[in-house]
Amino acid sequence: RLLVLVALSLSFAISVSMFRATYQQQQRVDAELTLGADLKAIPDTAQDASAIAAVSAAGAGAVTPFAQKVVYVGAEAQDLLAIDPRTLPSVSPLGDGFFQGSTASAAMTALRQTPDGVLVSSETATDYSIVPGDHLKIRVPDATGARREVTFQMVGVALEFPTAPKDAFLVANLDYVAQQVGDPRISFVLARTGGGADTATVTTRLGDAWRVQGIETVTARLANTITSVDLGALVSIDILFALLIASVGAAMFVLAGVADRARELA
Repeated sequence: RLLVLVALSLSFAISVSMFRATYQQQQRVDAELTLGADLKAIPDTAQDASAIAAVSAAGAGAVTPFAQKVVYVGAEAQDLLAIDPRTLPSVSPLGDGFFQGSTASAAMTALRQTPDGVLVSSETATDYSIVPGDHLKIRVPDATGARREVTFQMVGVALEFPTAPKDAFLVANLDYVAQQVGDPRISFVLARTGGGADTATVTTRLGDAWRVQGIETVTARLANTITSVDLGALVSIDILFALLIASVGAAMFVLAGVADRARELA
């Protein structure tokens, strides 16, 4: 019975450790999906895609420009994510499960090969009964804020996408959108930290002209919205409790053996 107790307590400690590891891994995945990458650099003044050179020079690894606009599909407002499909896969987390009936590689290839291509959310595809190959007219704001009607060709359905909201959104080519509305400005630059430069280092090198958000801040914010306790400290307490139970069980096993063989030992 004592050996069973020890085994159960050790199993409990192992299971708690595995839970912590998988929880932290999923927490980082969620943070990357929310932020878009390891790091997001937002310029204080309007910048075009050439601004990515400044972020790269500040010590970031792979970088990609990103423009986010509020557009209208019919009477419905949606977020349009204008991206560079050539550089985004090396920066942002893209899983095959993000795309319906396709893979991440195939979806990015479709955008690269179709300048006016657009990925729509499943909600939009269902609401407007559109399939790949159909054309979609979207009212996109230009530099003055006036909306221009731009024609896109649907190339696929995206269930999720970095920085995208959970409901209706669109993903298109940054160059095509900029050309059609005459507005080359970007909203932010996404980057992978590398070369020994962390978020703090990149922030310092970019200076006051940029606002930098790191994956650590987003992870902490998401953790606070999920639970009000420190999971790491809680796991440490659980493991300590399991080790205590195992130690007590082992001590009782030894003492019971000594008591059972007291005459032999004497």
